[in-house]
Amino acid sequence: MLKLFSKPLVSIIVPVYKTEDYLEECLDSILAQKYKNIEILCVNDASPDNSQEILEKFATKDARIRVLTHPKNKGLGAARNTGLKNANGEFIAGVDSDDWIEPTMISRLVRRQKMTNADIVVCGYTMLYEDLSPPQPVKPRLVKKNVNIKKHSIFSLVNPPFWNKLWRRSLFVDNGIEFPDRIYFEDNATTPKLVAHSKVIKRCRAYLYNYRIREASIMNSHSDRHINDYIAVVQILQEFLLANNLWAYQSKHFYKATGGSLLYIKSCIDKSKLNKSNKSSLLKHADLVRKALSEAEKSNRTLKADDFKRLMKPLKS
Repeated sequence: MLKLFSKPLVSIIVPVYKTEDYLEECLDSILAQKYKNIEILCVNDASPDNSQEILEKFATKDARIRVLTHPKNKGLGAARNTGLKNANGEFIAGVDSDDWIEPTMISRLVRRQKMTNADIVVCGYTMLYEDLSPPQPVKPRLVKKNVNIKKHSIFSLVNPPFWNKLWRRSLFVDNGIEFPDRIYFEDNATTPKLVAHSKVIKRCRAYLYNYRIREASIMNSHSDRHINDYIAVVQILQEFLLANNLWAYQSKHFYKATGGSLLYIKSCIDKSKLNKSNKSSLLKHADLVRKALSEAEKSNRTLKADDFKRLMKPLKS
């Protein structure tokens, strides 16, 4: 059994739900890290499969693994929050339980952090498809200067995902930042907040994270709930900007980012395997949301829940 460090430098959070077919590969890749000063917080979000047995088996092999279990399913955001609340590390990393990481991921991110004193370090990742389509590498965005929230867009300095990054834990703790519960696109609602409180963001050019796209993933699953949850994300970000006196500096970036994300959602819907009627209904729903965002942008005003509801009425009639 490996020695348990008294104060792990990096806490790796692994939310677990219905991924028993991939979980062992994920955990093996974390245990294979060349950087050993880690703790692994596996949060079983009331998964109905054999994930708990797999987690317990791994925990008996390595004392760095801690298994945290939700009695009821709470969603991905809540699972990550549980990990954050139980983390001891100075830095946080995230690995989704159907993905895996390269053996040098944590060591390279930590080394880059030490060289630059960065609050966030971002690495490249590879998107892999179950239909055996060619893997698609995604480069990390280049941040040339320290973060200036009066000049830089907090929405575009880094890509939204939680999992291809090393985060200074104090970004969450000192600023009271958590993931929203039970909504899709929780990363989109959270990462800009963390960026706004960061001073230095750096990248590691290597592709160190492997992101598996499954049939059940967000890219292949679409409903009115996805669009309604996206509205919730828009409102969460809007409230954050107003509460932190950032609206004057970030409103243009906000509308550009939210509009661009909605176009991506529409593209996913259009490419989906939904029947023609369902696809048409969802695209209409998305277009109404886009109209609301466009109207708000033109007048540079905030968009309240009642505005969205008013624009949704034609969909329900």
